Amino acid sequence: MKAFLFDENLPSKIQFTPSVPIIYVSILGDSPSDTHIWEYAKEMGLVIVTKDTDFSDRLMLDLSPPKVVHLRFGNMRKRVIIYDL
Repeated sequence: MKAFLFDENLPSKIQFTPSVPIIYVSILGDSPSDTHIWEYAKEMGLVIVTKDTDFSDRLMLDLSPPKVVHLRFGNMRKRVIIYDL
């Protein structure tokens, strides 16, 4: 694993001190598609960190998927997560 790829549905202010870098999907442009994020993570050896179930569901369809960390906060908006952390 080279780095964590944080999905756009997560606030950038999450307090997290990993031993590898954090990359935000914004480097892929404005609102990249899930497929673009998925393929980029596979190519670059990144772990997708998301609160979106789409990536967890997709794990079963790909023979060699990237790793995915699915954070579960319930149905909360990004700004609420920031203030509750």
